[in-house]
Amino acid sequence: FLQGLFQISEDYDEVKSGDRYGMMKISSVSSRTITMKSDDDIGLDRGDEIDFLGDVWFKVADNATLRYYPFVVSEMSGKSLDIQVPTTINVNKQFTIRVVSNGEGVADVAVYYDDIQIGLTDMNGEIEYTPATTGNHTIEARKSGYATATLTINVVGKELTIEAPDAVFMDTPVVVRITSEGEPVAGVNIFEDDRLVGITNETGEVRYTPTSEGIKTIKAEKEGYVTVTKGISVMEKTPFFEVISLDVQPKEVREGKDVKIVATIENSGNAAGSKVINISIDGEVVSSQTIHLEPGETEKVSYVYEAKGVGNHTISVDGVSTVIVVEKKRTWLIIIWALALFGLAMGFVAYVKGVSWLKEAVDMLKARLLKR
Repeated sequence: FLQGLFQISEDYDEVKSGDRYGMMKISSVSSRTITMKSDDDIGLDRGDEIDFLGDVWFKVADNATLRYYPFVVSEMSGKSLDIQVPTTINVNKQFTIRVVSNGEGVADVAVYYDDIQIGLTDMNGEIEYTPATTGNHTIEARKSGYATATLTINVVGKELTIEAPDAVFMDTPVVVRITSEGEPVAGVNIFEDDRLVGITNETGEVRYTPTSEGIKTIKAEKEGYVTVTKGISVMEKTPFFEVISLDVQPKEVREGKDVKIVATIENSGNAAGSKVINISIDGEVVSSQTIHLEPGETEKVSYVYEAKGVGNHTISVDGVSTVIVVEKKRTWLIIIWALALFGLAMGFVAYVKGVSWLKEAVDMLKARLLKR
């Protein structure tokens, strides 16, 4: 009833015709098939365990209904051991090997590194070792009364550290510096999103210019070292215009008088650009002027406004505002009436106090009028 048996393993067994495994005998071998036969019938009696293929057995259920399953018999030589090592193991850097059984450290375990004994574990089940080469290596733990444990580890090179800004501007040179344990490393290949951009010099530096915006991955790679990456943000250069001062004179003015508006504009961005600067009074644009500035440059924008409308008025330039107060305009009729009344009053006073006093009062009035 056995139709076939398949084994997939890197550690294969070589077989030939005539070899016997349990109750089965190899009758023929080809490049595609292995044929095995039993000289006798294989009975599946109730409750039996049948060794029909060496370590492979059949267990028959102790039941009126025929049920059975295959199982493998393995011999364990004592308690099991387990080898524990760090996740990352670097070449020429000491690491700890710990041997445990049921979670507890085991002392006096002989530890082998690539089949060479490196010592015995201490009372905590630990031993220190410094690998001299990178690549895959085998650690083996042996102790009488315990099953031998084996572990394959991968030893990598030293850690590299990338020193670079977190954010840079497009089309602006960037310096990337590579170190290991604080020392610069030369000959490291530097990639931006898998594009080779340079190789570090003796100071561990490489200079390159990002040409597109976005989040970029900087990768540092050198044989014998752990490859590391770092993300940087590459931003597009842009101008940024802002009003750094707004001077309005006078702040209090009569209707019909001129008000001079002077705004100082600065480009605090990192690229040259042009912008239309709007001057508004009470939300209405009264002047639009286009200016062009290089990064860090400033320019003054001015406008002369004839005050209109009694009351408070808001003057704004690109979001920066101030308030002026416009007072009612004086008319000549009011001045004439005031002078007439003043003249009558002065005449009466002169009649009472004398002409010299009147002359002094007139001189004072002239002085005040001239000031206006």
